Amino acid sequence: MLPDASSETGQGKLKALLASSHPSRTLTERPFRANGEGRQQVVEACRRSSINVTGHLVKVYLLAGMLSGVAGYLSLARFATTTLGGHTTDNLQVIAGVVIGGTSLFGGSGGLMGSLIGIIIPVVLLNGFVVLGLPPFWQQVAVGAVLIGAVYFDQLRRRLRDR
Repeated sequence: MLPDASSETGQGKLKALLASSHPSRTLTERPFRANGEGRQQVVEACRRSSINVTGHLVKVYLLAGMLSGVAGYLSLARFATTTLGGHTTDNLQVIAGVVIGGTSLFGGSGGLMGSLIGIIIPVVLLNGFVVLGLPPFWQQVAVGAVLIGAVYFDQLRRRLRDR
């Protein structure tokens, strides 16, 4: 049974259901992960193993554009209006949540479940600040500090792994 898409919680559940329906480590997912690695050796290995790297990058950009359009449509449906400056801090919250969830900013590692769990932390943090009456400027400073901490620990983990 599908969740009710008219509520905010229902939209989140529906998005997670759609995203998790694609199994990881499939033949169509491996080239995306390999291209996300970003190292020239990995990209060259993909080319030599007859993976169309450029074609997969085009698919990634097409998918990102399509999902951005869906996000804009859902935002318009939820708020019934839109402005250019209405979502200026959304990128910071999303990037912080995904990095907290274990996805590397440098590609090659990460997963859907970790990202879903990691996105909860900035949301709870911002909701707590609203309850405490903290000004919006300091809310974004706190989320930025959490993001800096997550990137620091990601770099530390990468250095320890590469030793």
